[in-house]
Amino acid sequence: TKELDGYLGKNYVVTFHREHFLSLKLVKQHIRSSTYSIQRGSAYLLHQILDRLVDLYMPVVDDFDISINKLEARVFQMKKTNNSILGEIMDLRRSVARLKRITSRQLEVLYRLSHGEFPQIPASILPFFRDVHDHLLRVSDLAENYRDLVGGLFEIHLAVVGNKTNEVMKTLA
Repeated sequence: TKELDGYLGKNYVVTFHREHFLSLKLVKQHIRSSTYSIQRGSAYLLHQILDRLVDLYMPVVDDFDISINKLEARVFQMKKTNNSILGEIMDLRRSVARLKRITSRQLEVLYRLSHGEFPQIPASILPFFRDVHDHLLRVSDLAENYRDLVGGLFEIHLAVVGNKTNEVMKTLA
């Protein structure tokens, strides 16, 4: 996670960040190739930055989906108790929970931006901010679903380990 601070004025957008942001780089490249964003004003430019920022969540969400599917396959194919799988499940669980926590905070801010609470954002630009809010809401919902899936995966892992333990106990008895 990285922090991006921004300040929107009537004719400008200022961002402050200590680390590189791909979304800012993409917006700069877009501005250099087309003046359309600049002509629409500073609020539209802020929308562009936020839109690119939210768009870049999708590869992260896709990676979670792939990781969950791979872990699920490994849990069901497990021949003996494997604590490394449990560690991976817990790491994934923390990562998904972090995404959910981050997106829920960002949703609050985007909601306020998209519903006219700030006079710096003209009414004609509000639908663009609503679109970004909706997109982030989808990401947040996916994160919530993945959190449930990882929780289920954790329970399945424990059930598989319990079954294997029961088989060993039957053999020993």
